[in-house]
Amino acid sequence: MIHSAMGRVLFTHVSRTGGAAITNCLYGHFPDSRELIGQHAPLAAARPDLAALFDESFKFAFVRNPWERFVSWYALLGRASRPSVADPDSAAWQGFDVFLGSWADQVVRLGPVSRRRLSQWRQLTDADGTLLTDDIGRFETFAEDAPRLLARAGIEQPRPPIINAASHEHYSFYYSEYGRELVASVYPEDVMEFGDEFEGDPGG
Repeated sequence: MIHSAMGRVLFTHVSRTGGAAITNCLYGHFPDSRELIGQHAPLAAARPDLAALFDESFKFAFVRNPWERFVSWYALLGRASRPSVADPDSAAWQGFDVFLGSWADQVVRLGPVSRRRLSQWRQLTDADGTLLTDDIGRFETFAEDAPRLLARAGIEQPRPPIINAASHEHYSFYYSEYGRELVASVYPEDVMEFGDEFEGDPGG
């Protein structure tokens, strides 16, 4: 999470959503930019630290289809090589299921804020489930949303390049029925509140 008192900007870095590119823009434009609490800290945790500056700051973030986001994590760790056969019982499929299960079991607490690790909705809301951001962009429409949100933050700049991009097949390829349902059941707010759905491979 990056804050600039000079720019009155508070950016919540949701992992695997292009946040490193936005962070670099903020550091480059506002000399007083600083990491607040932690790189992927929940937005609500900044309120006690910033006091009145919290309400005065333009608060924004990017989110991503949760099924695709987990595949991006998997690929970043170097484990998303395509299996030779599209078999739900193959080692590649089973490995991804284990990966999903290990994240689904994790809960983090920071002060009064408790949330599922990697829950985008919980990272951006308070304890009552109220969304705290002023605006949200989508990774899927980063080219359009990044310049728009940066302009609201007082930075006129074309789309910044994505950093730490992970290469992988269309995310639907990696999911067994178990994995697909696990993401939907453990992260229901990410699915419902941001209007996401599981999409089949557009290439057939």
